Amino acid sequence: MTAESLLSEFAFPSARDAMGLDQAAQLVTAAYLLNKPRYFQLFTKRLVTDYAVDWTKEGPDGFSMDFPPEIPTKQATLMKTELERQSRHANDNLSGEIQGYSFGRCFKHVDNKCDDPRPKDLMIVRRIKENINVPGKQWPAHWCNRVTLRYILPRLYRLERVQRWLRCAHHREQTHDSVGPEQFTQLCERVDREVLRGLCLGCTRAGRVCECDAHSAPHAGALRFVEQDSLPYQLAR
Repeated sequence: MTAESLLSEFAFPSARDAMGLDQAAQLVTAAYLLNKPRYFQLFTKRLVTDYAVDWTKEGPDGFSMDFPPEIPTKQATLMKTELERQSRHANDNLSGEIQGYSFGRCFKHVDNKCDDPRPKDLMIVRRIKENINVPGKQWPAHWCNRVTLRYILPRLYRLERVQRWLRCAHHREQTHDSVGPEQFTQLCERVDREVLRGLCLGCTRAGRVCECDAHSAPHAGALRFVEQDSLPYQLAR
């Protein structure tokens, strides 16, 4: 109960703004040593969402990191590998989906000629980036440009309708439609809930990639706990 009380103070969303990367890593270590699966899952997820970390880079700079020595080397290496995978997967999902908004269908589509090449809007990615005020000129193609997922996801989630102008090479004319807010919210919810799940404590302690059934206890309990920290849940409150 004492450990639960200590860690619960840092689970509130308001605590996130006060913590640097080193403090966040210490929280993960505390949850690991105290054997608290829910907090370990939550704090490892926050490491991915709240910080721009290069998990594969070695060296003591502000954008790479090592876990404290209390976590064994095998487990620390596994954690970094898995957090890197989640980070890459989340950003690749966002980048791929947003790049995909560039393509649409011609309103005069009557045969396959309009699909080769598909009508395309060359500027919609730029308009989306400008609407959510992403710093840096290369996002989303180069996501690791020190832009955190916690910065991107809420802005993309709240994004209103974005106009799309499609140039059909076959008909040699331009048509337009839009990408709606429902597409942005669905993308954010899918990435937040399905990709950014944090790490399973039991499997991490065993030195293996998590293969737990999402409905098995205590894994399901940890996931439900982490879901309360997810973007849709927090914005609905």
